[in-house]
Amino acid sequence: MRYWLVVLLGCCAFSPAIAQPKVLKLVDSLLNANLRFVPAPILFRSPETSWGIGASMGYYFKTDDNARTSNLQFQAVRTFNQQTLMRLSAVLFTKQERLFISYYTGYKKYLDRFYGIGPNSTEGSREDFSFNSWVTAVSVLGKVAPGAFAGLNLRHQMMYNITPFLAGGMLSSPLVQGSTGSNTLGFGPEFRLDTRDNVMSPLRGGLIDASIRFHPAYNASNPGFQTYQLDLRHYMPVGEKHVWANRLFNQHQAGDPPFRELALAGGSDLVRGYFQGRYRDKSLSALETELRFHLWKMIGATVFTSAFQVGPNPASVLQNRWKGAYGAGFRFFVNQKERIVLRVDVARTFEGHTAFYLDLNESF
Repeated sequence: MRYWLVVLLGCCAFSPAIAQPKVLKLVDSLLNANLRFVPAPILFRSPETSWGIGASMGYYFKTDDNARTSNLQFQAVRTFNQQTLMRLSAVLFTKQERLFISYYTGYKKYLDRFYGIGPNSTEGSREDFSFNSWVTAVSVLGKVAPGAFAGLNLRHQMMYNITPFLAGGMLSSPLVQGSTGSNTLGFGPEFRLDTRDNVMSPLRGGLIDASIRFHPAYNASNPGFQTYQLDLRHYMPVGEKHVWANRLFNQHQAGDPPFRELALAGGSDLVRGYFQGRYRDKSLSALETELRFHLWKMIGATVFTSAFQVGPNPASVLQNRWKGAYGAGFRFFVNQKERIVLRVDVARTFEGHTAFYLDLNESF
């Protein structure tokens, strides 16, 4: 598994924000850290996948006493919908938190749904389709003040083998950008102010993550676009063992992005209750609030609600009536020291749809 760590750090070495000697010191410090290996089976369920089974392997470690816990994880899953999901991800704080590195590479052989673009798409417009994709995302940020980091982010997505199941539908039309596949690469600046005490299950602190990515045009199938994203989170202790968590997420795109690169509402991590991609457009704003309770020893519970809207631009998002969902769930701490939880949530949308989630770690 240390081989994966070398590969990960090698992928980051291209960044002009890091001098070569610092990269070598970073590799040395992480490979000689006191790593802890945590294998675990995976059993989960979501509206997008039905039931899924697989395995997860992770390292949880600190580079020194003045750095928050870092983690390196690999997961492989097969779902009852005949989907294959694999990913390698990492969140790394180097010594003294001089660097923050976020890394993700994922492969999907996926069955998905397309309802159209915009806030007024209907259930009757649903089209099922399948695709394969590779996604890689890297952020390499240097410390500019206590808890504050600035640097570069990069994201590459290759989507291929798109197969619509409905002949003559929207995805069979060239009017839907990316319906025959896409290969996009974006990069740009990122600023992060992170005062959370734990990146996976915070008890206190907050996060401000602002980024811009420029996706240059390089052929007729990829005309180019820009992505502007702002993720705000706040965690406030309530009493000794409970937490009030809040999140405001905004994403806006300019240009002509492929439909799979549009801002998506729904899924297990943002606006639970909606199928991920049920609503999509160039602009998305979402607000989530959640009360997390510690009930007894390794058991917790939560109640949550969310509201969101999509549109072709930020002004249209504010002008249209927002959609929303609410729900509740239980938490089972599988690792109390690192606060790793098994999450069981039931969410219901304002439109009357119910979704069940069984997953690892908090949604935000």
